[in-house]
Amino acid sequence: MEEKCKKEEEIKLLQQKDTHEKEVKELESRIDEQIQQKVAAEEETERMKEMKGKVENKLKNTVAAFQNFIDTTRGFNEGQADFLILDPLKDDDES
Repeated sequence: MEEKCKKEEEIKLLQQKDTHEKEVKELESRIDEQIQQKVAAEEETERMKEMKGKVENKLKNTVAAFQNFIDTTRGFNEGQADFLILDPLKDDDES
């Protein structure tokens, strides 16, 4: 009888151990997935920052070219179009 109880307990213990190992593997897999998502998000953020910088530079160049056009074109007085080309990178609240 005692022997039977020990075997049953060993079987239960082995089942619990297997269940535990499966759960640990599942959690490790989920952690790896989260790490990969974090890395991908960081890479996307860096890419977007680079794109933002490029767009800002192009916009500044466009503003400078337009201002130069206004300043050098006959019929316009220097600074006449300043109100048209407010700093496009500034929030409206900052004005």
